[in-house]
Amino acid sequence: MKKWVALIFAGLIALGLAACGSTSSTPASATPSSAVEAPSSESEQMPGGYTEERELTDADLEVFNVAMENLVGATYEPLKVATQVVNGTNYRFYAKKTTVTAEPEESYVYVYIYQSLDASEKPTITEIVDAE
Repeated sequence: MKKWVALIFAGLIALGLAACGSTSSTPASATPSSAVEAPSSESEQMPGGYTEERELTDADLEVFNVAMENLVGATYEPLKVATQVVNGTNYRFYAKKTTVTAEPEESYVYVYIYQSLDASEKPTITEIVDAE
C-alpha cells in the first residue's frame, strides 16, 4: 500500500513539473496580448493599488495646490506622492502639516485627493489622516 501511495505521489509531482516546463509548442508570439504579467519594476502599479511613493512632478503639485487652496487651520507641504488609477486618479500625498496657531505644531499626514477624468472639475480632498 505504501508503495502505491509513493508511486501516485511521484506521478503527481512529475505531472506538475511537466506542466511547469517550457517545452510548449506554442510560440511566444502566440501568447494573447491580454495575458497578465508580473510587474518588471517597483515603480509599476498593481491593479487596484497605489504606485510606490515618488518625487512630485509639477502636475502633482498643481493638483495638490488647487485642492488645498481653501483649506484653513494648517499648512501642508507635500513631500512624496503615490497614485491610484480609478475612474479618474486618487492621489496619496505624504505631507508635513503645520498648524496655524500661536504655538505651531508639526506632524506628518497623508492627504488623499481625487481628480476626476473631467478636466473641468477641481480636485477634491477626500481624507487627511495621520501618517503615524
